[in-house]
Amino acid sequence: MFVQRYNQRPINARCGVFVLAWLAVVAATNAAEPPSPRLAVGGLTWQEWGLHLKSVDPKGSHAKDFLSDLIAIVESTDAPWQLRRQAGLTLGRIGKPAQAAVPKLAVLLRGEGRRDSVTAGWVTKSLALFGALAEPATKDLIIQLEDPRLADVQRQSSIEALAVIGRYHANAIPPLIRLLDHGPRGANLATESALAHWQELACEAIVVVGPSASPAVPSLMQASRSSHEGVRRKSLTALGGFGQAGEVAIPAIVDCLIHDESAAVRDSAADALGRIGSAAVASLRHLMSDEDPEVRWRATQAIRRTGVQAADVKTQLIERLRDKDARVRAEAVESTWSITQDAALVLPTVLHDLQDRDRRVRIRAYRFLIGLGPAADSALPRLKDLERDPRSEVRQAASRVIESIQSGKP
Repeated sequence: MFVQRYNQRPINARCGVFVLAWLAVVAATNAAEPPSPRLAVGGLTWQEWGLHLKSVDPKGSHAKDFLSDLIAIVESTDAPWQLRRQAGLTLGRIGKPAQAAVPKLAVLLRGEGRRDSVTAGWVTKSLALFGALAEPATKDLIIQLEDPRLADVQRQSSIEALAVIGRYHANAIPPLIRLLDHGPRGANLATESALAHWQELACEAIVVVGPSASPAVPSLMQASRSSHEGVRRKSLTALGGFGQAGEVAIPAIVDCLIHDESAAVRDSAADALGRIGSAAVASLRHLMSDEDPEVRWRATQAIRRTGVQAADVKTQLIERLRDKDARVRAEAVESTWSITQDAALVLPTVLHDLQDRDRRVRIRAYRFLIGLGPAADSALPRLKDLERDPRSEVRQAASRVIESIQSGKP
């Protein structure tokens, strides 16, 4: 009966039924046997490569076995960008054995990377991981930084790589100095904060470069007078990183330490003087006698970072051990001990501060004595006297210090 009714239908209707039946069979077959995923590189799919790269040790002996495959993934526009990024970063971490990838990455930077900020980002990070080996890409990185047609995010991405290359190759440094002086060519610098943003990035990059970027000293001195606090602070940090090469900037740094309105900038200035080293000792000795206790405090703190010999600052340190300001005395204790390792010089001040009315002063003195351990042995008679002090907090602190000293004896 069904056959009779089917044969009585118009020819188009009969064909439609046949097609639907055929599609049903195909669908059932596909459901039963899913197609194999298309192989991508080296006999693996993109998904398999994603899992495999998580287990690759870039410094392991087998990493070099995958170099050609990793380069192929980096170059493939069919691969997911996350996988290309993962492959590029892995190549950078492998380093010298993967050096052949550097020109490939440079080609991507000046081609696909100029059209796509995502590609520009992972390519420059990969180059940064290569360090000195990425020098052949320096020109392309500079072009990317200075091309006004590119988005800010693309231009910024080149700064990190130039900073790392600049440690080893001087040609990467001038664009960073130009960035500090003027901001990027063609960028919208209508507001002070817009320029300051780029100047901070330049200062951070110069810190990464280190002493090799000492030609930036004049520009950093100018930046230390910026109206933007972040620029001043980061320029001082960069100047301190030059060590002796930053000597010419000492007057500008001292000016910031004394006069800057920001405590964070004054801290950065003191730290910079300490890291410049012996060339800053004369200035710090003078600042240790300044009438402003904050200046004395910061200078006394910085002096121990200079590597100065005890004989050169012993007189100034002893004066500060008797300073009327508790913070200055505490820094003098730390610096005197660090420089001289002479407990007899600092113990009278520490024992005095252990009885101070200010709890913070007492705690710092207590912690210092605990840290000295057996080196504070000569303080035992005075500490035993303090065990009879009218104030319970002083008695308790003295007892604990005595216990610490005696438990550390052989």
